[in-house]
Amino acid sequence: MKILHLNGHRPYGGNEQQLIDIAHAMNSLDVENHVYLLPHGILNEKLNEFPDFTIHQSPRKYKNRSSQKILRNLVTQIKPDIIHLHTSNAITLFYFAYLFHKLEIPVVMSKKGMSSSMSILSKYKYNFHKINVISCISTFIKEAMEKEVMFKKNHHKLHIITDGILRERCESQSARVEDIIVKNSSSIHVVNIANHNAAKDLETLVKAIDYTVNHLGYKDFKVHQFGYRSKLTEQLNRQVVAYKIEDYIQFYGFMDNASGYLPSFDIFMMSSEREGGPSAVLEAMCHGLPVISTNVGVIPDAVKNGINGYVVPVKDFKKMAISLVELANNSKLREQFSENTLDIFNSNFTAQQVAQQTYDLYKSIL
Repeated sequence: MKILHLNGHRPYGGNEQQLIDIAHAMNSLDVENHVYLLPHGILNEKLNEFPDFTIHQSPRKYKNRSSQKILRNLVTQIKPDIIHLHTSNAITLFYFAYLFHKLEIPVVMSKKGMSSSMSILSKYKYNFHKINVISCISTFIKEAMEKEVMFKKNHHKLHIITDGILRERCESQSARVEDIIVKNSSSIHVVNIANHNAAKDLETLVKAIDYTVNHLGYKDFKVHQFGYRSKLTEQLNRQVVAYKIEDYIQFYGFMDNASGYLPSFDIFMMSSEREGGPSAVLEAMCHGLPVISTNVGVIPDAVKNGINGYVVPVKDFKKMAISLVELANNSKLREQFSENTLDIFNSNFTAQQVAQQTYDLYKSIL
């Protein structure tokens, strides 16, 4: 089976890592993977590490007419069985390529997240009749698509296939966190991996730390935050200073393969307002970390409250802080959560399991 993946995202995030993990895991299912992507992106560099992928580059933005012609020529040349769209602009590219070049080929779309708003044109794009299936990363995304985006006649196109993590990659990337930070072994070390954007709601994370320190009086911990900085970073830094919690959180910025440091931490904490996944939570589970998270994305499927972590309402920094103190003060509970989270991960979220589900979805379309 030949699959042509379209990804028009230049930055590198969880969606791009998922493309690599799942497609790489499908090698054992005799799937030939081709990827058509934008030039000068980090995904291009990453894919060079995997000779199992055949890379095709667009010379310009996906909306450019030359990109549409290249896609048409690729389909003619490699004769893929299915096109798999991984980004919103990939839908746009396919839409116009079909409009002008009549590409008759089955199409799967992966839906990983939900924006705060969606235009009428975008809704029509997702309801395009030539998209056979939309694979949603979680129950949360599927329900949001049904409610906010998809016409009722197209609800049957929505399927749930969660993210999956390639354990071999996680284990091979493991590194000593002491190489980048100085850890106080007597303290609890908490990690957050999230880019500095509105959806990640790092303001709630900062407020949770403030409440933990200045209201609950617990101070034997530190939060280590990894992710791309943005215009929101300065505001976060001002809040940290205003709350006088400089000793309890540090922003490191983006770090390549930050997930490799996860085994060195005690707890994974996420404060997102909107999420599709994220993959970082599953990577933390792969390493056995207990999770404290807002109730978004894959969290209801992956984190069982009081079993392998704590799930709190969006923006509820007080419950997040209370959960942190309870987990930090109870080493036996952390050990139990760790065992449970490994069981849940191994049962549901390995790349091999998700690759098989995706392959079965491809076969059902063909």
